[in-house]
Amino acid sequence: MRKPLLRLYAPFLALALAQATFIAVAPSKGPAQDVAFAPGDYAAPSGDDTAANDQSPNDATGTDPDGTQDPGGINGQDSDDGTGPSTPGTNPRPRQTTGGDPGTPIAGDTSHCTANGRQHGKYYQSPPCVAKWTGGDNGGETADGVTDKSIKILFYREKKNEAVAAILQQEGLARSNQEEEEFAAASEAFLNKHHEFYGRKLDIEVFYGECPETPPNVPVCKAEAREMAKLKPFMVVWPVPLYPDVFDEFYKLGIITIGGWHFADRYFTQRQPYRYDVFMDGTQTADMVAEYYCKKMARKPATHAGRVIHPTIGSRGQVPRRVGIITPENPAFLDAAKRTQAKIKACDAQEPVLVSYESNIERSQTQASANISALIDGKVTTVVCMCDPIAPVFRTTTATQQGYFPEHLLSGSGLLDYDKLGRLYEPRQWEHAFGPSHLQYYGPFAQSEAAITWRESGRPGLPCQACLLPWAYYNLAGSLIQMAGPNLNATTVNRAAQNWDPVGGWGQTKGRSDVVLTAMGPGDFTAVSDAKEVFWTATGVSRIDGRPGSYGTLRSGRRYMLGEWDSTFEIPVPTN
Repeated sequence: MRKPLLRLYAPFLALALAQATFIAVAPSKGPAQDVAFAPGDYAAPSGDDTAANDQSPNDATGTDPDGTQDPGGINGQDSDDGTGPSTPGTNPRPRQTTGGDPGTPIAGDTSHCTANGRQHGKYYQSPPCVAKWTGGDNGGETADGVTDKSIKILFYREKKNEAVAAILQQEGLARSNQEEEEFAAASEAFLNKHHEFYGRKLDIEVFYGECPETPPNVPVCKAEAREMAKLKPFMVVWPVPLYPDVFDEFYKLGIITIGGWHFADRYFTQRQPYRYDVFMDGTQTADMVAEYYCKKMARKPATHAGRVIHPTIGSRGQVPRRVGIITPENPAFLDAAKRTQAKIKACDAQEPVLVSYESNIERSQTQASANISALIDGKVTTVVCMCDPIAPVFRTTTATQQGYFPEHLLSGSGLLDYDKLGRLYEPRQWEHAFGPSHLQYYGPFAQSEAAITWRESGRPGLPCQACLLPWAYYNLAGSLIQMAGPNLNATTVNRAAQNWDPVGGWGQTKGRSDVVLTAMGPGDFTAVSDAKEVFWTATGVSRIDGRPGSYGTLRSGRRYMLGEWDSTFEIPVPTN
């Protein structure tokens, strides 16, 4: 059903690489009367935050599961004048719309909606309710990739690295091309059935790229972004924590993108109205982990490290904490890491040590040795890895080889706090892992939103385990498009995101330990907005797959927004 598009356009890509051509794009701009459909004040259902759900240290029943969180354009128009990219927001394309004020839902039949004001009840975090579209003028071609009948979305599948795939496949977390395409088709069918797209249908196509997952090759990836722009998608979905420069290339071309895990907030706020992501941005992540550390751990001994942290550092409980931060060496991540460093320095006795690495698996072992040596030399007792999910595989192994057993303070970033990824890390290290987790409380995979989506599309069995991640992105894309209303372009998508009620709207979690607060709002273009407190236990059984090795939670999985962490520190002390 979904052709490998790169094969069809290989001659154009070759030309782009040879000549370094640049597509001139003039993004369109919606008129003043465009309507955005925002959530509104819908009450979330109450939940049982009881001892029955509590996986605290004294609970022998197992631990909580975690999983990826669901959340969350005007595209450019080709210009043949050879002048290069135009300024986003120029070349307006006025379209007839329904009128009304931003944030005002369409009046009409809402019998399909749930009692708490959501579009459907297939899973908790469906988008806010809008009335059924009964026909009329939806504006037609309101943007590139949009007609009166369809909305074109490209799912960008970068060229996978075999070494990375081999690591992930240990926990069934790699996706084949067939699995990718089958799940894209299932997601397309689900969204078209249950979301409101005002007479249009989503058309999701998987684009198999030559942009390497690792080692990085920015020129190739930028050239490929320009080739993708020739296909005139309304939106590109690319769920990776990589390549801020390539996301900026899409931005210059006037194409909405969803992706770029944990980039600093300026990579979203300064690129309106084209940039969004599912996961909490790096700036909020920095504030969250710094607040956790400063309220619970600062100026105290390292009580949760190994019995001997390192012969040159000292023993557990006898050495004052000193934080070390590991992060990729690009500005999108360094900004957040430096913010964490500054905030912890302000509350602690010692300035954190900051070390970085290139996201290049071919140099992973050499870089891991250098990083761990720097942390030991800096007498770091507490390591914060604000990094991708593969980096700890090498760094935890190297730390054990060097006899170094620090505390591992989770930052909530990189999906390190997902049960199946936690099992990939060296177990003698990871028993010292704890801290904020952005991910939601998950039951068995068969009950996940990805599995619900799969079954609702009429497919037997279950989707791939790794399909949780693309579903989070498809869901955000479909939800933002619904919330934007019939006059679909980057302006109305942006307006919908900015009117996304962060308190009473979609994803309200007060009283529910199993639901992530997903909200955007003024200055916030990433969906996940709160965290729970977790610790790793090698013997706790995960409810995701029934296997040992999982993250336990405290206080029935209570979730915290910024400013809500307290000073209580109840993480169980490791045995070794």
